[in-house]
Amino acid sequence: MSELKKLKAEHKILHSLTSSKGWEHLKESIIKDEVLKVAYSLCENKPMDVDQIHFQRGAMWAARRFSSLPDQLMHTLENDIALLEAQAALLTSPEPI
Repeated sequence: MSELKKLKAEHKILHSLTSSKGWEHLKESIIKDEVLKVAYSLCENKPMDVDQIHFQRGAMWAARRFSSLPDQLMHTLENDIALLEAQAALLTSPEPI
């Protein structure tokens, strides 16, 4: 399988993931709820040391990054596909005089 076909197949898989009801449920319900729980725990007046605060912030950052990961991967694949298609077009076009 050529590199271009492989990238297009990966893009199709990611597109089907992001358009699925399961991903929407995971992203909108579960991840969003967990981030809200962490945010609420940070704004409560309970004593927390700096390491605990940084851990909570890191958990929120990781959840946000995880929820946007398929979209970021799709954009990367789209750019790689466009680059390979442009390179292929240059190789097949006649050379200028």
